[in-house]
Amino acid sequence: MSYFYKIARKANHVRRLHTVRVIHEETVGEHTANIIAAVMEFTHFKPSANLLMSAAMHDLPEVYTGDVPANVKKEYPAVKEALDRAESDWLKRMEFPNIFLKLTNEERLILKFCDAFDLLQKCLIETAMGNSTILPITKRINGYVMQIVDAMDDNNRKTAQSWMLALNEDLI
Repeated sequence: MSYFYKIARKANHVRRLHTVRVIHEETVGEHTANIIAAVMEFTHFKPSANLLMSAAMHDLPEVYTGDVPANVKKEYPAVKEALDRAESDWLKRMEFPNIFLKLTNEERLILKFCDAFDLLQKCLIETAMGNSTILPITKRINGYVMQIVDAMDDNNRKTAQSWMLALNEDLI
C-alpha cells in the first residue's frame, strides 16, 4: 500500500466548514470525490492527466494544515501566503508532485470553478435543509463562482453558466 493512499485516507478525517454549524458534516475526502466527479463531467470525461491529478490532490495538504476558511485567507493575505508556502513545502516533504504548476490557466479555472461550485452546492443543500446560518458563506461563494465564470474562455463559460442555471433549477 502506498504512502500517498494512506495520506489520502486521512483526508476523510479533515472537516470542512468547521467554523459554522452544519446539519451534515463533510470531510475533505468527500469533497475531493465530488471535485473529481465534477472535473470529469465538466470536461466531458476527457480531463488532462494533470487536471485529474490536481482534482485528486487539490486539498490533500489540508491533512497537515487543516481546512482554513477562504474568508480568512482573503482578509489576511499574509496568512494565505504562509499557508501556500506550508502546503508547497509539505508536498515536497511528502515527495508528492506539485502538479498544480503544470496546469494551463484554463485548467486552473476549471478546477477553481468545480471546487467553488461544490462549496456553493453544499451551502445551498444546507440552506434547503433549514440551515440559515450558512447564508453569509453562500452569498460570498456565489460571487466568487461568478468571478471565476467571467474569467473562463467562451466554451467553458457556457458550460459553467449552464451548471449554475441547473443548480438554481434543482432548488426550485
